[in-house]
Amino acid sequence: MTTAFNQSNSAYREPISETKPDTASGDIREGGDCLESSIKRKRQRTLRQNRSIHLFCEMLAEGLNDAGYDMKRVFEVKTVDVPWTKESVKACLWKPIQDAMFEVESTAKLERTQVSKVYEVLNRHITSNFGVHVPFPEVHHQNK
Repeated sequence: MTTAFNQSNSAYREPISETKPDTASGDIREGGDCLESSIKRKRQRTLRQNRSIHLFCEMLAEGLNDAGYDMKRVFEVKTVDVPWTKESVKACLWKPIQDAMFEVESTAKLERTQVSKVYEVLNRHITSNFGVHVPFPEVHHQNK
């Protein structure tokens, strides 16, 4: 039995025997017919969305620092105020929300629609608890 996969239309075609039941519908196909099914791929976040995530994290770090909010880090038995960075915003704020909402650890694995949903939750939390609002940037042609 031969199978083919056509990436342009994401269609999968597999010839089936004269008596092989179609498991999707329970039908039995006559010889020469093909069982066709479509495969929907989740659309990964775009490179533009990725640049926007990183720019947002950097802008939020600056906003939190300018408003006087530091991260708390424990070193041995003392807590130290540490300024926010793009990396710490991404690791301590963005990714935990992303993981809680979608069980996705890497921003590279986010779907396009999930990026705005993570932002909305994070922005709502930061705005209501700290009074810091940073709009999500629209990155067009940025050399970062």
